[in-house]
Amino acid sequence: MRSLNQTKVLDRKKNLLHRIIVQAKLMAKKKSGGYRYEDKVLLDFALNSYLLGGRKFYEVMCSNLPGVFPYVRTVQRTLKKFDNSAPEGQLNIGALKKYLVENNLPLVGTVSEDCTAIVGRREYDSRSNRVLGFSLPLQQDGLRNPEASIVKNAADIARLFQTLPRASVILVVMFQPLTDTPPLRVFCCASDNRFTTEDVKARMMTIEAALAKEGITMLTYSADGDSREMKWMRELLQLGFQLPESIKFCIASSCYCFIL
Repeated sequence: MRSLNQTKVLDRKKNLLHRIIVQAKLMAKKKSGGYRYEDKVLLDFALNSYLLGGRKFYEVMCSNLPGVFPYVRTVQRTLKKFDNSAPEGQLNIGALKKYLVENNLPLVGTVSEDCTAIVGRREYDSRSNRVLGFSLPLQQDGLRNPEASIVKNAADIARLFQTLPRASVILVVMFQPLTDTPPLRVFCCASDNRFTTEDVKARMMTIEAALAKEGITMLTYSADGDSREMKWMRELLQLGFQLPESIKFCIASSCYCFIL
């Protein structure tokens, strides 16, 4: 528990640099297991540093300022308290709809997806009772089966290691509203990067249908240079196709439209 003198010192030193110096002095004679992080300003700064700078940046900052900022695991546990997103493999359409409505944003946007390489590691998540890090079975709707990662006992965990491959990439699908606001994640899953163009098509059709059910319109779809995703994007947008003569162009004062 923080002493009255410590509280007075921290209250008097409002500057961030002074708070860091005070915290470092208070923890200088303590062992790493006895560090206490009770300054809310420094805790908020630590969370923002981890979110904006990433894990590597935060680890470097902690190693150079021992006792000032909490360990990575502590920050991750704190951030989990604010994580209301859907579990791996499940669509997060409900949270997206709530965000758009609460912030008076249009229920229209674009969907994009990308895969990022990872160093695969299997890890048990006590909050959801799942083992993460496996490439879950691919379903006909293009999504991974989220129920496959749920475990009830040690035998279930052993079965996962015997039957499912380790994930090598993370697939993330984002929704960008037609405003100058950050995109929101609507789906993510670990994968072994083995899927086809038909799987991409099925996944996007599933996501588009789920969005439409909530009254949200998906204008278009985009992806990076993956040939499977690009093939579906080319088919969807008809890139490279010659326009039929029946299509006429109409140029208005502020938009371009097609008259069929």
